[in-house]
Amino acid sequence: MPPEFPLGLAAAISDKHQIRIIGECYYPYMHIDSITKIDSYDGIRRNMKIGEDIVPFVFYHEDGYIDELTAFFDDKTEGFLSILEYFKNHLNISVSSLDIHGDNGPEFSKTMRDVIHSCSQMAVSKTVEESEQPLSEQDFNFILKSFETFYSETEEKLEFHLEIDSDSITVRNGSWFQLDHLLVGCQKYEEIHVTESKLTESDMKTFLTQWKDGKFPKLKNVSVKTVMTDSFDAVRDFEQYPTESTARSRIPCVSIKGYENTYAMITQRAGPKMFNMEVRRQNGRARGFRTTGYRLGNNRGEL
Repeated sequence: MPPEFPLGLAAAISDKHQIRIIGECYYPYMHIDSITKIDSYDGIRRNMKIGEDIVPFVFYHEDGYIDELTAFFDDKTEGFLSILEYFKNHLNISVSSLDIHGDNGPEFSKTMRDVIHSCSQMAVSKTVEESEQPLSEQDFNFILKSFETFYSETEEKLEFHLEIDSDSITVRNGSWFQLDHLLVGCQKYEEIHVTESKLTESDMKTFLTQWKDGKFPKLKNVSVKTVMTDSFDAVRDFEQYPTESTARSRIPCVSIKGYENTYAMITQRAGPKMFNMEVRRQNGRARGFRTTGYRLGNNRGEL
C-alpha cells in the first residue's frame, strides 16, 4: 500500500550509491555496493525480495532500530536504478533530490547520465547538488539543463548565458559570483540564492535600481551573502514603502517601491551580511502604515 503521507527519496551517486526516504519520520540510509565487496562488511545478513529479484543485504541496528543497510548487486548502478524504480512503481515514492559526488572520468559520466535519465522519468521536480569534486564541462552543462533547481559547492563559474532549464539557482560557494552574474541571472530565474559572494553595497544598489526599472519581471526572491557589514546599507538611498507586512514583521525589514504595483520586502533573517529580498505585489492603491519595525537612518539602521 502506498504511504498515506508524502514521502520522497534523497539519492546520491558516488563510490557507494545511497538512497534515503525523506518524510515526517526518520528512515535509515540504504547504500548500494558491488556484490564482490560483501565479505568486507560486518553486520547481519538477510536476503530481501525487490520486485522479482532476491537481493542480499547487510544491516546494522542499535536499540532495536536499523541504523544503516547496504544492498549488493552484480552491477551497483543497475541495482541502484532498480531500487529507485521499485520505490516509484510499488510505493509511489519518487526522487526529490540527487547528490552527485564523483569525478570527471568517462565511467562516472556514464553512471551519472544513466541515473539522471532515470530520475527525470520518475519525478517532476528535482534538485541536484554537486560536491567539491569538479565535473567535466559537458557533464556540468548536462546537469544544468536537466534539473529545475541546482546547488553547487564548487568554485567553478556557472555560465549564465546557457539556457538552463531551471526556476531557481542556488550557489553555496559564490566567491566567483559577481554583479554581472546576478543581473543576468535575475532576468532568467525566479529565485537566486548565493552564499559567500563578493558583492558590495554598490553592486546591490545597481541591482535594486535595475529591479525598480522593471528589468527582472520573473524575479520573486533573492538571497545573497554580501561583503557588506550591514546589508541595509544598500537600501538607504531608496524611498521606503511602508506596508502592512513590514509593520507586522518581527525581524528587521524594510520595503521599497518597485515597478508597476510591486514592492520589495528586504530582511536580515540570516544575519546583517545577508541580503534577503522578496518581491510582492500590492493589491489596490498603496496604503501608508505606521510602522513599528525597522527604520533606516542616514548612516545606520535605528529602531
